[in-house]
Amino acid sequence: MGGFSYSDLMALDLAKLGTAASDWVTMAGALAELAIDVRDGLTKKSDGARWKGVNAGVTKEFVRKTAKDFTDLQAEAESIANVLTDAHAELSEAGADPHGRSA
Repeated sequence: MGGFSYSDLMALDLAKLGTAASDWVTMAGALAELAIDVRDGLTKKSDGARWKGVNAGVTKEFVRKTAKDFTDLQAEAESIANVLTDAHAELSEAGADPHGRSA
């Protein structure tokens, strides 16, 4: 694959990057809501339950780990959304029009 030139940059159609950034922002928001639901619902119910038996400790820890996984996933999605949004903004400033087409 050859090098990437300034002319290549100026000819980019940034609409797809803008759409991807927007989609990731939406996904990060939905995951934030889900993480709150898991924390305030599932985790609180698990912590408040009177677990008994051999699986009690394992189940409670599984719920906590799952809740943390949702929080971590949301943070990763937000990070990706930020990178794509920033890239779109910077590339747009470099010469593309407001509609995402090259100038």
